[in-house]
Amino acid sequence: MVCQICGKNSGFYPLCIDCNKLKDDRAITKCESCGKWKKDTKPLCYDCWLKENKSIKEGPFNRGLVETECEVCGNNSYGKPLCRDCYEMSLEGLLTKCENCGNWKEDDKPLCYDCWLKSKNIKKGVKTALTKDKPQLKYTYQNFREKHKEGLKVRTKHGLLVRSRIERTIAEFLTDNGIIVQYEPTLILDGQELHPDFYIQAIGIYLEHWGSDEPDYIENRRKKEDIYKKHNIKYISTEESDVDNIYDKLKIELSKYGINKTEWK
Repeated sequence: MVCQICGKNSGFYPLCIDCNKLKDDRAITKCESCGKWKKDTKPLCYDCWLKENKSIKEGPFNRGLVETECEVCGNNSYGKPLCRDCYEMSLEGLLTKCENCGNWKEDDKPLCYDCWLKSKNIKKGVKTALTKDKPQLKYTYQNFREKHKEGLKVRTKHGLLVRSRIERTIAEFLTDNGIIVQYEPTLILDGQELHPDFYIQAIGIYLEHWGSDEPDYIENRRKKEDIYKKHNIKYISTEESDVDNIYDKLKIELSKYGINKTEWK
């Protein structure tokens, strides 16, 4: 039998050992309707949540459902504000509602961009001294991952798909210690799209794992670091030589930005 959450071998049980520990911490709960395990504390899983909504026909992905656009990515959300992928992202804290207008957005800030502008009495599209010289930061998640999903072959125990085992190790370490990250956000600088490995929202720091010594990779790394330096982008780096001691490396780097714990998981 495989674990209902992460897909690992779970013997005769619905959850593996790691996910069973998360169950004890209430990070994983059972759907009160169908009995399946899920990664949130809500009473119903996504499928049962949709079925109970009287405005939608049974089954979230059946033919004949009302077609509506997801507020975040624009994919079909079958009568709900979020599609299934974005709903799962909201459970991870990667998507939140604007406290003013109620629209969903791709960050953990209290206000969406439009409401923030209104609160500052800034007209949309007008450059000010506050924004004129700042790089454009765009935390898109869905579109880039959708375009390059063929490389997303490694799943963390929390359900996040990443591209390598070391990225899985890093993501699991951060998440286990209560550090929320965005994976492969889009950062636009000098008209170029850059995709750091992780963005740590709590401290506003990016994290890059440099995982190759191929000439082309090293050249791309150099260009990327030059752009980061030019725009004063703060980031943490790990190397392939850090793999054997990756936890110690991450603890040291995170402590430089104020994340210190007496007990790390």
